[in-house]
Amino acid sequence: MMLWLKRATLVTTAVVTLGLALPAGVTKAEQLDMRSATKPVSEVPDKPTILKVEQGYGYSDPAIDGALTYKDFFKTEFFLEHTLLQAYEQGIVKFGPKITEKIGEQYEDFILPRFKEVLEEVTADVDTTEIDFLRISNDPAAGMGEKILHVYDERDGSDFVRFHVRRENPPRQGYWFDFHYHLAKDNFEEHYELGKIYWDKNTPPLWQA
Repeated sequence: MMLWLKRATLVTTAVVTLGLALPAGVTKAEQLDMRSATKPVSEVPDKPTILKVEQGYGYSDPAIDGALTYKDFFKTEFFLEHTLLQAYEQGIVKFGPKITEKIGEQYEDFILPRFKEVLEEVTADVDTTEIDFLRISNDPAAGMGEKILHVYDERDGSDFVRFHVRRENPPRQGYWFDFHYHLAKDNFEEHYELGKIYWDKNTPPLWQA
């Protein structure tokens, strides 16, 4: 697995070692509040990472416009990395062993980094209090279905982002897997492409076969 994906449990690991990662000045009550604000991912391999935190109750990074409180940064990163890890794991489940053997590496190397960029873009303006309610589906579609995963609001079940893949068979070009996403802002009507992976001239097996 790529280095960046091996680091996909950045905040999950921090949950386990939170006392070591917290900056000076964070009270015990704040530590407990941080722990209650996040939910550890079950059955995730141990992939230790390093969380960089400045002295004091805050976090800053040149890539981030302004400074976030440590709690907000922690919460946002947990959501992003957990969603990315789920995109990897559920993608492998969806593909099944036959398809995974052929395209799994390309999916990890080329599609998932782009999906991570999309997640960062679409959550940039989402208030961290709203991130508390975002959840990830765990039922990728089999057969000919397109669904890999959906990010949804647990309060009303409404989808926020839909991450899909569909089969394409252009004339005389063989079969391609078209990875794309849909957004709630346009009622999921627009098709936003993430990338395509070539399969073969022969028909690919059904998803999860």
